[in-house]
Amino acid sequence: MVFQSMAQEPGDVHPESVLCAPDGRLVQLKVHCARWDDSVPENSIPALTACLEARVARAEIDIALLADRDFLVLHDDVLDTATTGSGPIGVLTVDAARRLRLRQHAGERRGQPTEHVPPLLSDIVALLLASHPAPTLLELDAKDAEPWPWPRVEELARLIEPVKDRVVVGSAADWNLRRLRTVAPDLQVGFAPALYLGRDPDRLAPRLVDAIRLVPGAREVHLRLETFEAMLDEGVIDAALIHRLGMRLSVGALDTTTARWRERLSRAVDGGADMIATETPRALSRS
Repeated sequence: MVFQSMAQEPGDVHPESVLCAPDGRLVQLKVHCARWDDSVPENSIPALTACLEARVARAEIDIALLADRDFLVLHDDVLDTATTGSGPIGVLTVDAARRLRLRQHAGERRGQPTEHVPPLLSDIVALLLASHPAPTLLELDAKDAEPWPWPRVEELARLIEPVKDRVVVGSAADWNLRRLRTVAPDLQVGFAPALYLGRDPDRLAPRLVDAIRLVPGAREVHLRLETFEAMLDEGVIDAALIHRLGMRLSVGALDTTTARWRERLSRAVDGGADMIATETPRALSRS
């Protein structure tokens, strides 16, 4: 597949953050962990700032509940790999989180501590409020599998409220998304139903529909690339079903390090994906 190039004009998203498919659809390249600029740590304030300044179509960061208040922005639910700390995020207080430093995720200094502190969700909201209006939609990938206590659900809704038009909350934990939608019914949410899909191709379509119904009002479905490909292989489902339900489809992750990435990118786009999660958006856009 040859994707059409896009010229950037005032008000447009960055041309390397979208694909213009042969049928004219715009497919967003969701910048995983805000990795637009690999010179700064992923999921950091500088990383997200780079996304906002570049006007990428969509960026994704990860959040997990802290012990006392707020949410930590970090990809894993443990501290060991990405920070100078160790252990699970859930037992960490805000004060302890402020003493951590992020490790560099790429390049010659991979694994080395940096000067950057892992941000809190409140820091991210402040950054969005301080930035000029931008087209970037920010996805908050909520990592917690345990049910959020109701007071913490209300806290999350309050944190997001000032920027809710620029944020979508994604999670595989439908129970937490339902709680969040109960407290904030106008909040945009996306559901990743992998836990409910299983491996039997004859039941994929009804299982997917049943799973989607677990989160009333969800606007997006997030599927693993391999899951979407298996559905296409069996001919039991494509993005059209999700679109008929009034939802958009995100698939990923797909990077230039993924085996047969050009072929698989073309197939995902042809299959109707609306978003592709990736850590290499610029290289994908040039394919």
